This record gives sequence, C-alpha cells and structure tokens, in this order.
Amino acid sequence: MIKVSIIIRTLGRPTLRELLESIKAQPLREGDEVMVFGETEDGAGKAIVSEFPEQFQYICYPTPKGSWGQPAINYGISIARGDYINVQDDDDKMAAGILDKIRELAEKNPGKILMFDMLWPNGYITPGPSKDPVATGGASIVVPNIKGRIGFWPSHISGDYDFMKDTIAMHPEGKNGVVFRSEIITLYAGKHCCAGKP
Repeated sequence: MIKVSIIIRTLGRPTLRELLESIKAQPLREGDEVMVFGETEDGAGKAIVSEFPEQFQYICYPTPKGSWGQPAINYGISIARGDYINVQDDDDKMAAGILDKIRELAEKNPGKILMFDMLWPNGYITPGPSKDPVATGGASIVVPNIKGRIGFWPSHISGDYDFMKDTIAMHPEGKNGVVFRSEIITLYAGKHCCAGKP
C-alpha cells in the first residue's frame, strides 16, 4: 500500500488541532506519518500533537526569523519515509477521504506528481480550470518521494510556488508528469489570501 508523509510547520495556532483531526479522520494507514515542525520544545504545538496517536510526531526545528519555517519543510522532506509527500500549514484542513484518493491515483500513475484543487475561505478554488501547477498553494501538490527529483523550498512567502516549479522541472516528463484532479485536497482556514485572489 502507498505510504504518505505529511509535513506540517506550525506556530502553535489553535487551528493545528483542526488540521490534525482532519488527518486522523482520513483515516491514516500503516506506514503513513505526520511530522509537525515547531519552533520550541515546550510550545502549544507540542502540546496539541501529544493528544494524537504516535503516527503524529512533533519535531522541534527552530528556523531563522523571516524564513516562514521553510527550512523545516526541507528537512522534513529529507527524512520522509513515505512513498509520497504532502506539505500542509497549520491553518489548513485536509478534505475527507483524500489520502485514500491519493493512494488510488498513485497506484494508477506511478511516479507522477499529483495536483489537486484547494478551496479558499471565499469560495475561490485554485488552480481550478486553469490547471496551472504554479497557480495555487503548496498544499495542493503531492510529490513522489524520489531523491533528486524534489525541489527546494526557498525561505520566502511564495516559496511553495518555486518548489512546485522546480519539482516539475526535475520530473523526466516535465509538465506531462503532472496528473491534475478536480477533487479538493485542502480547505484553507486562515485569513490570509494571496494577492489577486477575489
């Protein structure tokens, strides 16, 4: 069975609990892992993660101010054991049943990058009909865990777009190596929407 590694960076916001509940309810399968990276050993993030089963790990990984926690994502990718990797923020929620959909699609499309839709609080969906792989947040992309074929997540607010662009460029089939799906993977619960979103 396809195993999925989910990487989360957290500031210890209360919405982290909602995200972890949405992952726990998928349900998780044997071999799946959830790595939550926080800035401190004794913060709210660690306390929240401790409420969940042992597949949920809290890892203290302080990052430089202004880096948006991106170094923790790169470290998480380097140690991930799953066959596929997905990155979430602590103000996201995963749509019900999406992990089994990921497994189903990965088995049918081995080695392909999977791109799902993301639902914003105002009802906006990205990438939507545009099918532009760099027109949405990083939570929408699920990448095969193949070393040497995963991009670097730069330390700036739009690092996820660069990550997706580089990962696609590293794929032997380029954009043809992306499988687009209209299913919602992530429901963004935060207040921040990127510029240009209605």
